[in-house]
Amino acid sequence: MGKLKTSMQQDIEIGRAIEIDALVGAMIDLGRLTETPTPHIDSVNACVKLLAKTLSEEKGKLKIEKIS
Repeated sequence: MGKLKTSMQQDIEIGRAIEIDALVGAMIDLGRLTETPTPHIDSVNACVKLLAKTLSEEKGKLKIEKIS
C-alpha cells in the first residue's frame, strides 16, 4: 500500500486526539451486540487507550526508538 497512513497514525503524528471509540470501540460494541467474543480487539483497545494516555501526558510528543 506504499506510503499510506491510517487516520489514527496521522492523529498520533500531529498530536491530535485518537478516535478510539469510533475506530476500535465500535467493533467491541458490535461484538457485544452479537454476543461475539472480541479478545484481540479488546487487547488493541487497551493498547490504544494506553497510547492515548501517554500522548496526553507527554503533550502529544511521542518518541519512537528503533530496536535493532
